[in-house]
Amino acid sequence: MHCLSGKILVVEREKTESLALATEMIHVASILHDDVLDDAQTRRGRLALYRKYNEKLAILGGDYMLAKASVKLASLNNTLVQLCMSNALASMVEGELIPSHIDMSISDYSHKTYCKTAALFMQSCDSIQHLSQTNSSNTMQAKTASFGYHFGMCFQILDDVDDFLNGDDITQGTVTAPVIYSSEANPSISKMFLKKKWRRPIRRIIREVSKHNGVLKTELLARSHINDALDCLETFEDSIYKEALIDVTKALFVSEESFYESG
Repeated sequence: MHCLSGKILVVEREKTESLALATEMIHVASILHDDVLDDAQTRRGRLALYRKYNEKLAILGGDYMLAKASVKLASLNNTLVQLCMSNALASMVEGELIPSHIDMSISDYSHKTYCKTAALFMQSCDSIQHLSQTNSSNTMQAKTASFGYHFGMCFQILDDVDDFLNGDDITQGTVTAPVIYSSEANPSISKMFLKKKWRRPIRRIIREVSKHNGVLKTELLARSHINDALDCLETFEDSIYKEALIDVTKALFVSEESFYESG
């Protein structure tokens, strides 16, 4: 995503790559720390790093990633980029401090999702235009940041669907959109979720949430963000890079549909 955006906005390749690496290292660091904080057992079906080794190694690994990301960002010698990415980090910490509970509204969930993930995408996209060799209009600047926001929201919402369907979020007691939506139609789902984790009927919860359209409504929420992200790209001039970025954005949903079919 960064490399294509960099091409569209005319950013030096080396600077684009440095920003992309810094963003990915921040993202990986947040994952290492999140798994420890959430007491997660697995990550993408594999044993979480702190479970495979220990908490100290996972935390230090995340800290090291953040330190290396800071070095990459400093090498860009751009105060506005450093400010954007610092704001992203602050939002990510705020997101971790927002409790996940059964009484969450979709608005609460969306704010937490923005803080945890979309803020990083948005601020990173905003950073790309600060590195651009062209003078972007205010409209283009706003659309670039907005694209990152909607892309990041969709990415995290679909990730939450994965974590719900494979049972990870249910085991950990993490409340996300599928449970919030379905609980509005069937409050008994909330009661099942409140049980001790070793007594939580995982398969029944997945069945009831799907029955009451929790997954479907969440998918529609994610699709609305995809559509908004694609609308943002209409601001840019047509090019092979714009078409490629459109394909990357659409691919978010293609990969998820494959996941649902295989499940």
